[in-house]
Amino acid sequence: MINGKGLKQLRTYKGYHQKEIADALDVCQQYISKLESSKKILPGEQFDKIIAVMEIPAAEWEQIKYLFLPPPPRKMKTNSYYLFF
Repeated sequence: MINGKGLKQLRTYKGYHQKEIADALDVCQQYISKLESSKKILPGEQFDKIIAVMEIPAAEWEQIKYLFLPPPPRKMKTNSYYLFF
């Protein structure tokens, strides 16, 4: 799922203002701001609405989504042995 930073990047990439998205979703602009600053979690159904408001077809989203999704977590290397003194 897209995080707040990715949501802001997507919105600016498509040329929308927070107020435009908020009006279309019938929420306040501050709610969009909190989503973008990751102070609130974006529910999946609202993300679908945002994609629809920005008029992003499914085919386009599939091509550009990697630009806005957070990177996968890195695996940490662990040593299989310990030295004791």
